[in-house]
Amino acid sequence: GGIGLNLNDFSYKEPLTDKVTFIFIARLLREKGVFEYIEAAKRVKNIYPNVEFVILGGFENNNPFSLQQHEIELLRKEHDLIYPGHVENVQDWLEKSSVFVLPTSYREGVPRVIQEAMAIGRPVITTNVPGCKDIINDGINGFLVPPFESELLVKKMIYFIDNRSKILEMGLSGRLFAEKNFDAMEKNKTLASIIKAN
Repeated sequence: GGIGLNLNDFSYKEPLTDKVTFIFIARLLREKGVFEYIEAAKRVKNIYPNVEFVILGGFENNNPFSLQQHEIELLRKEHDLIYPGHVENVQDWLEKSSVFVLPTSYREGVPRVIQEAMAIGRPVITTNVPGCKDIINDGINGFLVPPFESELLVKKMIYFIDNRSKILEMGLSGRLFAEKNFDAMEKNKTLASIIKAN
């Protein structure tokens, strides 16, 4: 995806830190890192049972690399992961979260959902693949981990649980990055389309 967001649609909301909630938003495919997210969630919950893990996204029933409905039902039961099914109000869920996580291995430019998470002030844990690594400054507005690496994902999640002020600090850095970069790109796109139309 390209870079650019209308920041009026994504205003800053201070992340929740009294209860830490991680959120994953993407289609539930292997390449999006859903399996690493789940693996990390299980391990973190063993140590911090009160931490919440939310998964938002759809299945692809005919895709062997997709998580399946029965698997997620089991995860909900056994590991207390939160999967609300299909939701229209993704932004509301983002606002109720502390940290956004997308351990993707897919080279897709800059995922829009990362831009949205940054705009509302969420620190991001994602992978050092092209696109993602261009907007996440490791240790400043989030963390970069290698793809297919749940071990390091666990460490970074625990870092935020143990250093809750960093959730606010890095989230704010993400918002400032968004203001500086995403809004301008969006305006330029609009300007370009007006010029083309005339």
